[in-house]
Amino acid sequence: MSLLFPFEIEADETYLLPESARRMSRWVLFFRTLPILLWTIALAGLWFWSQWTISDWAHIVERLVRGLALLTVALVFPALFYIMLEWFRQIYIVTNKRVMWREGIIATRSIQTPIAKIQVVTLADNFTLRLFNMGNVLIETAGSMGDIRFDLVSNPVAVQEAILQEKQRYEEEIERLTAQEIRHQLRSLLAL
Repeated sequence: MSLLFPFEIEADETYLLPESARRMSRWVLFFRTLPILLWTIALAGLWFWSQWTISDWAHIVERLVRGLALLTVALVFPALFYIMLEWFRQIYIVTNKRVMWREGIIATRSIQTPIAKIQVVTLADNFTLRLFNMGNVLIETAGSMGDIRFDLVSNPVAVQEAILQEKQRYEEEIERLTAQEIRHQLRSLLAL
């Protein structure tokens, strides 16, 4: 078990989701860092303009750009660090036995629920999220554990289908075992 991958799975458990679907979509990282990237490009453009332009405004713009560059360095690196941490902090795991969600690096919260307790798996997205193959998957559970929400996960339809297929497989296995148990009890009663 590591800090970034905190769940240990049992020997007879298998992952049902690929590695790319175990965290928020990488598009989330891109779109959250895009304003910072555009701001940095704009500052660089202003600085180059002030270096190649001969005018009274060039010196004022150069001083302004230097001040904004210092401010950007002071704010951008912590912002980028926070965005990366936010991306790393949520982990979604679906195995053939349970569904797990964990949030946080230092202070953490996690929920695990067996496949048997899953009641409903709902998909929530909109046009923009569908364009980038992202969405939210809400897993409603029986009992007081609470619901599990996979936010902005890649390929949410595949995540939903994987959970529902495993739930169906589990229910079929329970029916098969129940039928075997009933046959076994009938045989033992009739053998008396």
